[in-house]
Amino acid sequence: MDIVSKMNGSELSATEFNQIPDECENVIKSAGLTPSDKVNTQMADAIAQIVGDGSGFIASGTANAIILTQKTGRKAISSLTDGLKGTFKSTNSNTSATTLNLCNLGAKPVVKNGVALEGGEIKANMYYNFIYDATNERFEISSYIFETDETIASFINRLYDGVDLTQKFADEIADYSDEWQWIKARIDAGNFDGLLVGDYIPVTIQAGMAGGKTITQQTLQCQIAGINTYKNCGDTEIGNHIDFISREVIDTEITWNPKDNNNGTSAQHKPWLASQVYAWLNGINNYTTSAYQNVAHGMNALNSGIFQLLPTKLRNLIIQKRMLLDNRYSSSELLTYSQDWDWVDAGFLWLPDEMEVYGTQVRSNLGYHQGYWNPEAHIGVAYPLYLGQGRNRVKRMSNGARSAWWLVSVPSLDSTFACNVDYNGYANSRLATFAGVRVPLCFRIG
Repeated sequence: MDIVSKMNGSELSATEFNQIPDECENVIKSAGLTPSDKVNTQMADAIAQIVGDGSGFIASGTANAIILTQKTGRKAISSLTDGLKGTFKSTNSNTSATTLNLCNLGAKPVVKNGVALEGGEIKANMYYNFIYDATNERFEISSYIFETDETIASFINRLYDGVDLTQKFADEIADYSDEWQWIKARIDAGNFDGLLVGDYIPVTIQAGMAGGKTITQQTLQCQIAGINTYKNCGDTEIGNHIDFISREVIDTEITWNPKDNNNGTSAQHKPWLASQVYAWLNGINNYTTSAYQNVAHGMNALNSGIFQLLPTKLRNLIIQKRMLLDNRYSSSELLTYSQDWDWVDAGFLWLPDEMEVYGTQVRSNLGYHQGYWNPEAHIGVAYPLYLGQGRNRVKRMSNGARSAWWLVSVPSLDSTFACNVDYNGYANSRLATFAGVRVPLCFRIG
């Protein structure tokens, strides 16, 4: 239609008049909508949908030579301009240097952070953003987003259960001796692309003895509880790290202490470091009776703990968790409160505290003797794995039964209990010798 000549009031011919509804129908159909005489907002809906899906590209080609064409109904890009952006879903995993040919305008190199791809940067069936750099005549590609819209929805709705990283990144891990060397390299480089809270790496605890207890072989899904949760904190600044906490508990029961006492000892004022469960997890000997009224604390698990039953490839890369731990000891009485705290190494294997699991203190120490604020020997951080939902707090044994599990915290106004997450997820505390409580596998790679 000659719009210019018609703007002076000239009449439209029948053919020209029919062009108007035809063009409207084409717009509606190009957005994937079905024209309807009962809806009078379809043009607006179609335009909004087309604009919202402006990337509009379909990928084909080979793993290292990607071809992008416009979706049906979208106008093809006529030239490569600086800053041109788009999104596509990959069809293959690249294996070497990669090019991208957009709308048949010529293959251009693909880079990430300005560096040419070497293989493994693009995964099959995942969404990627790209932007054209006209100065260097190349496409800069971003980290992938999510595999599917369903994954996005489940993550937002906190229904995301996580995936096995050894499968998701199998191609990338193949360049390393094992999955732990791969994740260590990722952490060292500060590259957390595609790693989501809840994703996990399976860890098999081998059968053996730990602190005199028989341990059966068990595979645990060790989930990402937090990424760089404590970066920049600490008396010695904490660097890049990932804290893993298993979805399940270790099947074997363990008491928090051999006696109902949550105080420290003359040799170790910190209740956690003086506890039996700490020794059992880390394979050390902290057994002593040098406590108030000579009550026994700890355990002799020297070189015979859960730590020693872990795969060597993992054990060699675990670092101590540096954290604030409270002091609770007096030679003249049992204390029901903590006196102060210090930054210390809390073990290669550790347990979270109430703050990390619940985001607040429920039963744990509420303050110093004079009432000063003391956020239970920590700095008030909750792990994202537990934030805003309760279901991840419920842990199960290998037979599927729910189990209570110990925390590093001890309660205020009490000298005999230790804090735990009850089998049904609520914050609880039990006598230190209470049977039937277990622990998850918790460790830090950094």
